[in-house]
Amino acid sequence: MVRDIPLSVLFTWPQPNYVDPVTRGPALIIINAVFISLCTLLLFLRLYTRIFIKRWFGSDDVFIILAYVSLIRTPTTARADTYQMSTVGLTINVIIANKHYYWDRHIWDVPITAFTGVLKVAFSAKLIFVYASTFTRQSLLCFYYRLVADSGIRWFGWALHLTVFLNVAAAITFTCLGIWQCNPISAYWTLSLPAGAYCIDEGKTVLGIGIVNCFIDVIVAMLPIPLVRKLQMPVQQRIGVMVLLSLGLVVVVAGVVRTYYIWKGLIASYDETWYTFPLWIAAAVEINLGVVCPFQHKPHYYKNR
Repeated sequence: MVRDIPLSVLFTWPQPNYVDPVTRGPALIIINAVFISLCTLLLFLRLYTRIFIKRWFGSDDVFIILAYVSLIRTPTTARADTYQMSTVGLTINVIIANKHYYWDRHIWDVPITAFTGVLKVAFSAKLIFVYASTFTRQSLLCFYYRLVADSGIRWFGWALHLTVFLNVAAAITFTCLGIWQCNPISAYWTLSLPAGAYCIDEGKTVLGIGIVNCFIDVIVAMLPIPLVRKLQMPVQQRIGVMVLLSLGLVVVVAGVVRTYYIWKGLIASYDETWYTFPLWIAAAVEINLGVVCPFQHKPHYYKNR
């Protein structure tokens, strides 16, 4: 287990209530269901337009599909001890954790027999979030590449190359930190560490990942602003572009909220299940909006060529 709870903290906890404990309610399930439904509908409309109307399919579509699969692909079983990392989607993962592994209650009300499952689901959810956010950003960056030729901004291509490198490097780093946070890996979900096993500080690691993730989100959201300023288009189309940019900023805000609750749940408190509950709501907003943010078409209006 990556985090030992001091006895002085354990003694302050109330008696566990496994029968009718205080819970966070159904907010996590409702928000995930609403956002994944919206995401599914808009993605279907996007792909239908691209394939059957415009008859064109690009790399940005490939990456957005990969991000979507990361959101909804389901495990073969609801038991956390048989989860496979490549088959767990963030949305289903989080819902199962909420319904079957007590993510909606105080940690002292979580049965000790469920702790291994709780930790395994958390292990997989963090990695799936990395994949979903990385693919979403990469989809946007691929779209930006399609604008470079018409933009007349030479430095923009180099800025894109640097951002892509940063996105990929962050994904590789975050994946390695997530998988090999403990040695051996299974020590992450083992309550008593075996002899010779060790884990790095999860709170500081995940908080650092959250901060870097927010930084990259800001870069990706702000990157197209020079292009938008050069666009010469009808007012209605300009409003549409600004709405999409605004959604990008909402994604950034959701990322900041998620990062705050990383600090609250993994560093400032030992009541992880209770204080990380809002974290996964913010993650649902961040990732699902990120999937529907990419532009649906390529504008062709520029002031200066």
